[in-house]
Amino acid sequence: MNIPGYNLYTNDLHATNTRGVNVYVRRTLNSKRSIPIVTNTYNDSVWIIVNGSRNSELLIGCVYRSGSPEVARQYETNLLETLIWAANTACSHKLIAGDFNHPGITWTPAPELPDRVNTSSPQSKFVECVRGSYLFQHITKPTRYRSQQTPTLDDLVFTNEREMIVNMLRLEPLGASDHIGISADFLFTPSSPPMNKTTPNYNRGDYESLRNALDIEWKRELAGLTAQEMTNIIEKNITDAVEKHIPTRKHQTTSGDYTRKPLWMTRTAYQKTKRKRNLWIRYLNTKDNSDYQQYIKARNEATHANRRARRDFESKIAQESRHNTKTF
Repeated sequence: MNIPGYNLYTNDLHATNTRGVNVYVRRTLNSKRSIPIVTNTYNDSVWIIVNGSRNSELLIGCVYRSGSPEVARQYETNLLETLIWAANTACSHKLIAGDFNHPGITWTPAPELPDRVNTSSPQSKFVECVRGSYLFQHITKPTRYRSQQTPTLDDLVFTNEREMIVNMLRLEPLGASDHIGISADFLFTPSSPPMNKTTPNYNRGDYESLRNALDIEWKRELAGLTAQEMTNIIEKNITDAVEKHIPTRKHQTTSGDYTRKPLWMTRTAYQKTKRKRNLWIRYLNTKDNSDYQQYIKARNEATHANRRARRDFESKIAQESRHNTKTF
């Protein structure tokens, strides 16, 4: 079904044992299909990349895992490989949602398995995959309600950072479905369409002609005028002279198209800061003391790396400003 104003992305409906998985993306967004680079393709999924501001990218994934244990087990490896691929992409923002049919897992939001679950079971492998991928799961209450059956939590929403989703709401089921609807706001700034911007090219200006154009007998020109009238005349003369004697150049600009990292942040400091953030997310999922200790170590390393990078940057500016004041 096509929705006006949206692009439809769907999975391969002709593949074996697949269901219809669709993602609608507003046409005003710069989006494209992404093909997972994995050994075994998981056909019951769709992946899209949306370009954002400041060179950011959003990876959107929609997944369906079969409710049939036999079918699900047959393609379990494919699903896990695809999730690991998604978690390791270079995209700054990741949003993965779908019906995973793992009702035995409790999310608080950290995943918890029932007692005496075999470590080789699909549930255990799925939980380990989520923990190892540093993904945060946002749904904690049942999403599937069927008459005379215990409600289950089958539908999951993952992001690579906890703060990316806000205002999550539970809605009425769509049509005759026994799954509730989920609505949420995802914090991501899409890229703006390129704009043709014209700016003066002062390097190629005809300053001799500009000087002659502004060689005006201002005392006579401004005699008897109010301050505001004088300002308007001076501004008009300067503007006209610049437009006539200074050429322009055109270039495309995109809103927000600049790096988010501070000027002082080195690659090492950035990597250590990113590792600190990932380990914190892992601890939130596991609540394990060893993971917390790893986070503490990474936090200290990131703090020292950032302080060192800032100090070296400021020292470099101070040294260079002695010979080049523009550096400061």
